[in-house]
This record gives sequence, structure tokens and C-alpha cells, in this order.
Amino acid sequence: MYIRHGRFCFFRHSPEFARLCFILSLSWLVFTLPVFSQSLTSESAYQDTLRLKLTQADSMFLQNNLGLLAQQYQVDAARAAILQAKLWNNPNLSISQGMYNPTNKKWFDLSSSGETAVQIQQLILLAGKRNKQILIARDQYQWNVYAFFDLMRTLRYTLHTDIFQLYYAQQSINLYTYEIQSFQRLVRVLNEQYQKGFAAKKEVLRLQAQLLDLQNQLVSIQQQIADLEAEVGVLLRVPRSYVIPELETDSLLSHLDMQQYALASLIDTALNNRADLHMAEFNLKMSQHNEQLQKALAVPDLTLAVGYDKNGSYVPNANLISAGFDIPLFNRNQGNIQAARSLVQYQQAQFQQARDNIVSEVTNAYQQALQAQRLYQSVDTSFYPSFQHLLEEVNLNYQHRNISMLELLDMYDAYKQAVLDYQNAQLNRLQTWEKLNYVIGRPIFH
Repeated sequence: MYIRHGRFCFFRHSPEFARLCFILSLSWLVFTLPVFSQSLTSESAYQDTLRLKLTQADSMFLQNNLGLLAQQYQVDAARAAILQAKLWNNPNLSISQGMYNPTNKKWFDLSSSGETAVQIQQLILLAGKRNKQILIARDQYQWNVYAFFDLMRTLRYTLHTDIFQLYYAQQSINLYTYEIQSFQRLVRVLNEQYQKGFAAKKEVLRLQAQLLDLQNQLVSIQQQIADLEAEVGVLLRVPRSYVIPELETDSLLSHLDMQQYALASLIDTALNNRADLHMAEFNLKMSQHNEQLQKALAVPDLTLAVGYDKNGSYVPNANLISAGFDIPLFNRNQGNIQAARSLVQYQQAQFQQARDNIVSEVTNAYQQALQAQRLYQSVDTSFYPSFQHLLEEVNLNYQHRNISMLELLDMYDAYKQAVLDYQNAQLNRLQTWEKLNYVIGRPIFH
């Protein structure tokens, strides 16, 4: 005997009801055990399992990432360029020796009648060219330092978002595995009923189609996980592993509160900390110093020389001193000066555009974080346990033909969508906060 209550049927206490409860409990074990076994199977497909907390990932990233290492070499090269710019030009030594003396018919005559001349000369840079070259080298060094920090900011953002996505994708695997195992059980039961003439073939086919769709979605998520694991492996420079992020999501989400941050304060912080803005600033400084250098290059450099000439000058054993410089009659570096002036104006525009972009990015990220917070706080999670219990009753009632297949599929879709929407709300909130870290230029939460 049973009593129909709403759309579902609930049995009175009876031997049939006791047996039904036993079957339901056994079915629940059958449905849930594959979730655990599937996770073990996924891990066993890899040589190693890598469990990661965010702090551990950050430490491995700073130690192992090849992109950061390569950029550090760029910094070292720029530091060496400063040393090179400080060096003076080497003096030039020239020696002339007569090869054949026709007077005494001697080869390489080193006697008093032979000819030998020696000269040493030094180039003297005028108009402060050397100091201006040093300034440009220092600007280039600072630019490379900030390029290192900007690369670190970008790669860390990629690493954190990959870990967040990987964590929730693995949570989705459990959801899909549960539904797939449930539908596999239902397909087996319905096939048995079809063999006995109690179910239509179209119902079996419809459940099999739904099962295939779920399996395809599961494969898609597994491929997404593989791509994320590969990217995390490259960022951390670790062997291919089954990466399991260990995130304390409840603690993370509970500490996130946009109300404690003012937009104006975040914009000021970003303008002070963004490495790419400092890169634009030093691009501007380099262009200004380059304009000064080009103007200085219009001033001719001075060449000083002293020399000795044994027999080739106006008197024997002549000691000479000389000075030389170019006459700036035609080429006064006009084209390079004009190009440098235009480059300064270009870099000024680029710097202002970088500031405007930062203000826009921080404002946009702030609004997105507020929206994600409101959405997350509006979600009522209390219905999830009762929802899953309801699915058990749905399976049972469908097997006893108390509900239609359409109602069964609708309930499963509603459950899956509700869980996925809640996970997406959590993921979106974490990602919007991570984006705030990224656009501000330093962590405001970790």
C-alpha cells in the first residue's frame, strides 16, 4: 500500500517498505562509490599526484618558472649595459716605420737616418654625451626591472585563475560522475523492465541518450582539466601530474568583502604599483634623455693627439701635439633630433593612455567584484542537501512509474544546473578578486 502525496509516493511501514528502504540504501552506495573510485582512476592515470595550496604554488612559481628566469637575465644584461656606458673610449696608438731607406739602402732602418713616427690620440666626448648615455642605460635597466615584475604579475594571475578553475572543474567531475552512475543504474533497471514488457523501448533510448550526453559533458570537463594541468605544470615547471588544488574556499570567500575598499583608494594604489605604468614612465624618460643625447650629438667631439717624428717633419726628432674636430657645416643631426622630439610626444601619449587604461580596468574589476559578491550572497545553499535526498525519491518513484520520464529528467537537470550555478558563483567571486589583485598590481587578498 502507498499514499500518493503531491507528485511523489511515500510508502507506509510494511515489509515491502522495509525491503524498499534496503534497496534504496544499497542503490545509494552503488551511486556514490563510483565517485570515489573514479577519482582514484583519474589519479592513477598520472605518474604523480601534486597537492597544491596557493602559497605552495606561489613559492614553486617564483623558484621554477622559466619565463621569470629569462626576464631576470634581461635585467642582468641591462645592468651590464650601465657599466658599459660608464667606460671611457680607449686611446689610439699608431706607429709608422720606414720600410726601405734608399740613401743607405737599408731595410727597416732604425738608425738616426731612418724614419720612425709614433702618435697617440684620445677622443673626448663633448656636450655631456657620456652622462646622457649613462642615463639612458639606467632608464633601460629600470624598464627591465619593471618588465620582470609585470611578467610576474601576469603569470601569477594566470596561475591562480588556472588553480581556481581546476578546483571547481574537479568538483564538477564528482557531480557528473554521480549523475552518470545514477543513469546507468536507471538504464539497467529500465532494460530489465523492457525485457519483461513493462517499459517502452523509447524510454530506454531516451535515458541512453541522456546518459551519452552526460558522458560527453564529462569528457569535455576532463579535457579542460587536462589543459589546465598542463598549463599549471608549465608555469611551475613540474612533471605532468594529477594536480589537486587544496583550497579553503569557505575561509577565502568569507574574508572577501568589497565594502571595506573604496574605489578611489584602489585606483591610487594601482597607479602607484602597476609595473606596466612604470614601464611606460621609463619609456617616456628614455625618450626625453634620447632627445637630449641627439642634441648633444650635434656638437662635434674633440680628438687630441701627441706624437713624435724622427725625420719626417720640419725638424728632426719633432714632438707634435694636435687637435681635431668635425665642422658642423652640413650635418647637425637635425633629422635625429626631430625624430627624438616626436618620440617624446608619442611616449607622453602612451603614458597618459596607460594611466587611463588602469583607471578603467580598476573601475571595471571593482564593479565586477561587487556584482559577484551580491550574487554569491544571494544564493541560498540550504536546499542542496534536501535536493539530493529528493533525487533518491525521484529515482524510486520513476522505477515504480509514479512520475514520468520528463519529470525525472527535469529534476536531474535542475539539480545539476543548481550545483553548477553555485560553483560558478563561487568561482566567479574568486576570479573577480584575483582580477582585482591583477589590475591593482599587488595582492589585496591572498
